[in-house]
Amino acid sequence: MSAAERCCPNNRPFNLPYAKVLVMNLDDHPTVRRLSKQVQEGEKQQPAEMMLESAGLRRLALDCGADDAGVVEIARPGLDPQREDILRN
Repeated sequence: MSAAERCCPNNRPFNLPYAKVLVMNLDDHPTVRRLSKQVQEGEKQQPAEMMLESAGLRRLALDCGADDAGVVEIARPGLDPQREDILRN
């Protein structure tokens, strides 16, 4: 028996007879539908109204639980192999 079957036999979490697992299709989520419509209609993403300095961004990351944080310029040659992925995300 798999771990999933032990945890949720018959799609009932904790084997409760009244519990039912619900699966939502993300395409039906209101936010996904709104953003998909914006992309289809060619709406441009609005530019950020605020710029963060590196010290402020580092402090924010640490306050949110990061163990460490640092900032480097995107033009740094060491980022050449990853730059396309970084900019895409």
